[in-house]
Amino acid sequence: MFALTLTIAAAAALACEEAYEPPCGQTDHEVVISEPAVGGGDSIELQRSRDRVIATWPVRELKVSPDAGPPSLSLTAFGVAVLDAAGDVVQRRTVTAPSALRSRLGSVEQPGVSIEDGAALVHWTERSIATDPDGRIRTTATLNVAYEGSDAVLSPPGAACEMCTIHVSFASLGDETIAFLRMGAESVSFGTLGGSATTRFPGFRFRRDGTVAILDTSWLVLPRPILPPPPGFESEAPTAGVSLSVDHEGRLALRTDGYAWLLNREGLPLHGPVALPAAKASIAWGPSGDASIAWTAAGELGSRDLFIGLVPAGARTFTARERVSTGDVVQGADRRGEEVGLAFESLGRTFFAIADSTGKKRGGDLLLEQRPAVAQRASATTGELPAVQTESASIVIASGAGRFTFLRGGAGISAGTLSRSKVSCAR
Repeated sequence: MFALTLTIAAAAALACEEAYEPPCGQTDHEVVISEPAVGGGDSIELQRSRDRVIATWPVRELKVSPDAGPPSLSLTAFGVAVLDAAGDVVQRRTVTAPSALRSRLGSVEQPGVSIEDGAALVHWTERSIATDPDGRIRTTATLNVAYEGSDAVLSPPGAACEMCTIHVSFASLGDETIAFLRMGAESVSFGTLGGSATTRFPGFRFRRDGTVAILDTSWLVLPRPILPPPPGFESEAPTAGVSLSVDHEGRLALRTDGYAWLLNREGLPLHGPVALPAAKASIAWGPSGDASIAWTAAGELGSRDLFIGLVPAGARTFTARERVSTGDVVQGADRRGEEVGLAFESLGRTFFAIADSTGKKRGGDLLLEQRPAVAQRASATTGELPAVQTESASIVIASGAGRFTFLRGGAGISAGTLSRSKVSCAR
């Protein structure tokens, strides 16, 4: 019996060592941006632009109304930090908002700034409400843009709609900025004039000389869902937004309504649509148009499992998947060649894992950080930590062979912070 106990214990110890010995190590962790004034619903936004990450945040000032009304916060500028692939801040600046934006005290949605080489494009959406003579209400949403240093506001044709919601994402190509919009119908109440029930996806190209070109987005039609869905697909509704970024090779990565595309600089599709298995899935495109998807799905006994699936070029979704770990949500993934690095959250802790493009994992998980506030809420009876899914911005970017950087913005009272974790993995 004693020998059997030793054998079982030794086998268990060996299994733990094999399962949890990470091939990667964290070489650095620090807060690289700290802006205490950011808060009240604002946060640091992150935008991928090739091998850089652009961090932006709104700067607001208290403005007293001349009619002695309650003071309001006016958006006067944007803070900007440019980080390289290693997460080092290489440039910081402030972009002044145009007067049309500074003067507004409400009805402004999605304010932001796109950083070009030597220029900055400020953008925001305005919502207005008017009452017709017969008493019916008319609401309009309009996208506005203005280059820094100019108060000339551009409202592109086709970038306004009635009784609708506008989601927009911008990507800088250095000498110009590309934007894709998602215009969806808003719920209509009695006595309100309604707009189109069809979802539209207009696209635009902005240049600093003031010219605006309308992109051909006739190809952007949402396909029918894959039925029956492959194993591992979540049944949750896709996020009604749009996301646009620039990958390592200068290609545009677009996703909306549960699908992803890879585009050229003209905004035309190279690959896709690829059906994403979960609303919060991360997709990393390979050099030849294949892609690796990382996501979590419901597992046994109430847990969630973390998967990586390979999407061959031309396929509608992954054709094979590998279970990587247990996790609540993927916080970011990037791919360099056939190597995929990803960060994920599990029970309030952030881990890093590395795998090949098909999802075959190398070693165990690397613990990056554990937030103290989460650790203090451990159950007094079970000692288990609650699952926390943060909504703060986060990005994983490959900085070289076996090297990755994880950037995450803070939330709540830490909304004005951006932390960096550097990871190095054995080859």
